[in-house]
Amino acid sequence: MWPKWLRGAIAGWVYLDSSRREGLSVFWFLLVLLLGPFLLPAYLAARPLFSNEERHGSFLWNAFWHLESLFALLAGFASVAVFVESIEDSIKGDYAKNKRAEILAGSIFSLFLVAVIGLLERIGVRFLRYMLEASPIQQK
Repeated sequence: MWPKWLRGAIAGWVYLDSSRREGLSVFWFLLVLLLGPFLLPAYLAARPLFSNEERHGSFLWNAFWHLESLFALLAGFASVAVFVESIEDSIKGDYAKNKRAEILAGSIFSLFLVAVIGLLERIGVRFLRYMLEASPIQQK
């Protein structure tokens, strides 16, 4: 479940962005507010473009691209939250000094591993996007 303040902030940004682009501001605002930020990638894939912008690929491809970016961001936030929680637990918990060092080392290694996997995933998706965008489907 998304916090209400986060839903409101994302829906407010969608409303402002859609208003600037002369899109369906109220529709997208209500959709994102009621159904959650997972519809943000759909908005980003369907929003009207400015005259100097162009969109490569179909709606589904663009929605997938933005959804992947959202999941990568959420995975990053989750890994940092788990890192902070494990460090806090090792400090507040009744552990021996060597156990605290093990928890700290494991937490740092896990955060590093998640960062490396996330980087490899982003490189892989960017390469896939580069390969697939060689197709002639283009919107202006």
